[in-house]
Amino acid sequence: MSKEFENPITARAIIEILGKPKEYVSSTLKLIVNGIENKENIIVVKKEFFEPEENEGMFTAFTELELQFKSLNDVVAFCFENLPTSIEILEPPALTTEARFLTEFLTGLLAKLHKLNEELQVEKQKNKILNNNLEKSLRNLVILTISRSKDKSMNAEAVSRFIGVNKDQLLPLLRSWVKQGFIVEEDGYFKVK
Repeated sequence: MSKEFENPITARAIIEILGKPKEYVSSTLKLIVNGIENKENIIVVKKEFFEPEENEGMFTAFTELELQFKSLNDVVAFCFENLPTSIEILEPPALTTEARFLTEFLTGLLAKLHKLNEELQVEKQKNKILNNNLEKSLRNLVILTISRSKDKSMNAEAVSRFIGVNKDQLLPLLRSWVKQGFIVEEDGYFKVK
């Protein structure tokens, strides 16, 4: 039995996903669209899948959908559930809504934004702690490496080769540790105090 809505809202949406391998990305996108097709308050009028493209070892695939929604509430629910890259309302040209609906929508949106902001702050704090611990571990590895070297001194190139950190990324850290007094630099060679 075919679905049909009285005064539907017609929209075009793009849903994009990122992952690997390529086949997984394609099949997952099809599962997402299948889930949308099974929604009671949405009709998939048209769907077009685009072949996944590789970018830095990951695959990006997207689909463009033309959809009909039973109500504005269903459009909002679709956006929250599927996080489309974009959505464009095609019909009707103007929409009216009740203040209660707009209040609920904005409250829901703000709750999601607050939750995301809270999670971001937690992750930033974790990242700060991890970076701090990583720098301390790297500093200790450098000090240990230099102190166990034959001449008890090494240039940045040698330290870089030994510990496996790119010289251009390591050099600012070495200079920072010199300023902090953990190591000394003489004629391009680093030594432990």
